[in-house]
Amino acid sequence: EFPDKARFFAALRVPENLERQAYHLITTDAQNQPNIHWWYAQIPSILWPGKSARLPGLGCENASQNKRFYWLQQACALGFEVVGDAGWKRLLPQISCKPPVDYYTHLADLYYQAKVVLNVNSLQLPASLNQRHFDVWAAGGCLLTDASQALKLFPDDLTKPILLSSPKALAKALSLSDDLKFRKQWRECLAREHTYVHRLDKILDLVSPT
Repeated sequence: EFPDKARFFAALRVPENLERQAYHLITTDAQNQPNIHWWYAQIPSILWPGKSARLPGLGCENASQNKRFYWLQQACALGFEVVGDAGWKRLLPQISCKPPVDYYTHLADLYYQAKVVLNVNSLQLPASLNQRHFDVWAAGGCLLTDASQALKLFPDDLTKPILLSSPKALAKALSLSDDLKFRKQWRECLAREHTYVHRLDKILDLVSPT
């Protein structure tokens, strides 16, 4: 969770019926997840005065945590380990939990050494990618992920094998870790189309006058 989360959402409470509905969607309907847009539709709010504008964000933040809890319950039964802060151990006492690693020094080695890396997207940003979608492959690792609209950024033949419709698909997808040719194809795609230079060129194309 982000720093000072409890203070930011102090005195706000998400209706229990909405939390139940959200968890039901998380566990039964991969196509209709309780993302931030869903929460805004369920909890109309005003920007000022008061803090009611934060309530949809709290519902979505809790739903994202519950979503990861749901996925990790089943992933850890397959031998997955969590690398992160002590909060994960409180949520899932039975899991193997290792301390956080530094992004700039040890994370690339961790990605490379892992059999696979599991990414579970935040419901706060339903159409986004995060650094793992790029960094795991660049480090020579293998990523498995749940759905995100932004995966359309990559070729279908690269995204389809790593895209999981539910945690139940994890066991079968683990065999992908042995496909070294597939990892190489991902690294080549990133180097060919998705460096910072490519991003800057795209921005300049959009802002430069024709």
